[in-house]
Amino acid sequence: MLAIDVHWYRNSYHGLRADGTAEWPPSPARLLGALMAGAYRLQDPTAREHALAAIRRISAAPPPVLDVPEVRPLNIPDTYTEKTWSPVRITASDAKNWLNLEHLSMPTSSRAAKPQDGVALADSRLTAYVDVDLPATQFDSLVAAAAEVPYFGRSHDPADIVVRRAEKDEPAQLAPTGTRRTLRPRQSRRGDIRGWLPHTVDWYEANHARILGEDPAINSLPPIPADGNVEWLRYVPAKDADGPCEIIPLDSSVPHHRIPGVIAQINQVLRDNTDSLELPWLAFAATVSAHAHADGRCVGVGITLHPAADVDPVSVGPEHLDRAAGAVEAALTGITLPGPGRRVGQPAALTANKWTRSSSRWVSVTPLREFPDDRVLEAKLTEALRGRFGVELTRLACRRLPIHDYEAVWSEVTLHDGFGQWWLEMELSEPIAGPLLLGASNEFGFGLLQPVEGAV
Repeated sequence: MLAIDVHWYRNSYHGLRADGTAEWPPSPARLLGALMAGAYRLQDPTAREHALAAIRRISAAPPPVLDVPEVRPLNIPDTYTEKTWSPVRITASDAKNWLNLEHLSMPTSSRAAKPQDGVALADSRLTAYVDVDLPATQFDSLVAAAAEVPYFGRSHDPADIVVRRAEKDEPAQLAPTGTRRTLRPRQSRRGDIRGWLPHTVDWYEANHARILGEDPAINSLPPIPADGNVEWLRYVPAKDADGPCEIIPLDSSVPHHRIPGVIAQINQVLRDNTDSLELPWLAFAATVSAHAHADGRCVGVGITLHPAADVDPVSVGPEHLDRAAGAVEAALTGITLPGPGRRVGQPAALTANKWTRSSSRWVSVTPLREFPDDRVLEAKLTEALRGRFGVELTRLACRRLPIHDYEAVWSEVTLHDGFGQWWLEMELSEPIAGPLLLGASNEFGFGLLQPVEGAV
């Protein structure tokens, strides 16, 4: 196994996706391209040939497991630059630009926004673990090629890249800390990370020839698209929760009151595929809720074992979670999300630990459906908590009206059982782990609670 360590000189990274948004984690295809650039800088033709052969072997291997630092978005605003274009026929309105009269005017029509975003890193190292074995000559040449790489990301991300051999079990021994986490790859049609394929090297070389080659016929070709030349991936935490739970991000957020329709469709897909998934799963809405600036929008779909499932969570392996997540991702490709939604970004709601953390204090983030009498509600909750978790309800504050921006009555669901919608704050005799869904109609997204920050 190879370990490829990237050491940035500064705790920041400014690599961007094609749409101008910050790319994190860095794509395996970007790493492959950096190693290729280093290989072509080698002066010894034999060493260059061996390094490129090693890179081709890497591109035929499975996508790497990543050990990465925690990040925070920098939210750097765009800058503006002159458009790079040459008119077929110069006009009077364009003449001043070609006559270099910028000191007389500053026309905005000739300027374009240039994305400048990035992320701040909790520490300066990233490690990619590639399951491939290289002969000594190729390994030594790859080490030399990596040493030739001056930066990783953009030109203002100076870095050193070091290639070393690693034990097979080194990635499995990594544990999440406050500053680092381990990410594993998952193939996804909705993925936004470019993985490599055996012919990704050919794609890079063809684009290089198109841009820097001397053949006019090739120079005139349009850019060769990434689709078909890379494998689209989504990187997920190797261990982000105590139990089987994962949050699949949405491309755009769903308003709070439109959540039931989306969650109901996804849960229907999970029910229809129970046999192939082997386990009963339940989808819930990961919402931006329960803090001062929350607005209740849904930014992701969480999946967890169905509360009625008679399954030991310890027996659920990552392959079961991968199958369930794949079913949800496939469902999302066929669902038109109600819009217009805001770009999701990287809110804490997309972290599984936000929903699974053990706590004795819980608060509603989606309305809970139950009989419209607070005494019956308390009795039902006491029974459910005692039966499922073996804990007692020690304090309950409930209300029928929303009072926070992230709360809304869900009126789109037509259910004729006479139940009302409630918002709760409750304390338990002992901490329990989530995700916690109580009450009726969980398949529509009702009844989700989250642990109170700072509570034990």
